[in-house]
Amino acid sequence: MQIAIYILSGIGCLLTASILIPQIVKVIKTNSAKDISTIMITINISSCIFWIVATSMQIATGFNELQPALIVVNSISLTCAVILLTLKLLHNKKGK
Repeated sequence: MQIAIYILSGIGCLLTASILIPQIVKVIKTNSAKDISTIMITINISSCIFWIVATSMQIATGFNELQPALIVVNSISLTCAVILLTLKLLHNKKGK
C-alpha cells in the first residue's frame, strides 16, 4: 500500500509542477500574453508560497515524510508562475 501512495503522490507532483508549462510555451510561441490572467498567476504564486512555508514548518516538527516532495513541487510551480507573470508583465509593457 505504501508503494501505491508514493506512486500516486509522484504522479500528482509531476502534474502539479507542470501545469503552467503549456501556458509559458504558448506565450513564448505566440509572443502574446493577453489571455493570461494576472490575478490567477498572483493567486498561484501566493498558494505556492503558503504551501512551501507550511510544509517547511511541518518538516521542522517532524510531521510527515512526504513533505519534502511538496516543497519541491511547489518550488517548481512557483518558478513557473513567476516566469509566466514576468512574461505577462513584459508583454503588457510592450503592448502599451
